[in-house]
Amino acid sequence: MSSTVLTESPVKQFNTTVYGFINDLKTIFGEHDKDIQTLHMACDMTKINVRLVLTPFQYYISNNPIFVKHMMDMNVDYFLAYDYTEMVKENEFSDDYNHKLIQKFREATTLHRHNPQTVESIFNWFKVMIYHAYRDEGKDPQKEMQRCQQIAVDNRATPTSSTTA
Repeated sequence: MSSTVLTESPVKQFNTTVYGFINDLKTIFGEHDKDIQTLHMACDMTKINVRLVLTPFQYYISNNPIFVKHMMDMNVDYFLAYDYTEMVKENEFSDDYNHKLIQKFREATTLHRHNPQTVESIFNWFKVMIYHAYRDEGKDPQKEMQRCQQIAVDNRATPTSSTTA
């Protein structure tokens, strides 16, 4: 690893990862896909507002231990069946960018569900984004992911709790 990567802030590393993931999605959808172009422009906007993508990601994804656990387990069924309504409804973070990003994640996973290498790549992008989101919050990513695993186990042991939250 270069020393530049080691000295970049977690938010910068997160945004670089999102940018890399969108470039990876170009290989699936093509660079002329309108949603990919919109996502690319939004990534450019992180130069003005570095938290444009990170804040909603932390709010809806990395701070959702059940969701994180399923991403760590590469649970495709959970990922595709998850109700993303809360993430994309009108709220303080609402913008078309978040909706397009989530839809492209799902669309890529659906299209390549039976291609283990592509699915693994998609989940690995998620894992790296979660890692940097935790670091930005001053959390130890490894401990936080273990905590998510434990919460998921505890939720399974409690019959009244929801495992899709």
